[in-house]
Amino acid sequence: MGELTVEQRVELLDQTYDHLRRSQNGAAIWLIGGPETDRLWDATISAFAHANWVATILCAQATCERTLASLLQMVYATSAAPSGWEGWGLGRLIAHCRDQHLVDPLLLDDVQTLCDERKPYGHWRQPLAEGALQRVVFDAQDRGDNRHPDLVIEDHLGDLALRSARTALRVHYGDLLDPRKFDALGSQVDTVGP
Repeated sequence: MGELTVEQRVELLDQTYDHLRRSQNGAAIWLIGGPETDRLWDATISAFAHANWVATILCAQATCERTLASLLQMVYATSAAPSGWEGWGLGRLIAHCRDQHLVDPLLLDDVQTLCDERKPYGHWRQPLAEGALQRVVFDAQDRGDNRHPDLVIEDHLGDLALRSARTALRVHYGDLLDPRKFDALGSQVDTVGP
């Protein structure tokens, strides 16, 4: 990733966006996250374009968290919401969206991966804990990769950043509400089963 130009990195995200919009048949989309989420998404793109990998991962995580919280706010606008949901982090939001069948489970799997992969950058981890950068270098050397540790880390973070940005893009621009379960205003309609 680091060897690509700013324009080439942006093009990678543009390709993902184009693919998503084609899968939506060009239908109108509702960006439910509000202006704060728009700014988080802008920060995700900017960080990725400028090869600031950790900032990309953290901004992508925040984009997903804010969008899923906005989804719950919309879903529970006219019904009883779970107690304390406004304070939930991304992991709890994912679990609730999964339990309530609110979002495509495959997309939620990717959001969960993002949530897990960003933890070493937002929470303390032992140096050789899963996902910690020293562990990444150790594992690479164990596989026979004798490159300088900084190169191993750079490649690892670049891959995580691309995956994180693509996931955030799909959450931010995706149609999170299943039209079989929700009307155009986000109110639940009567359905049978998930």
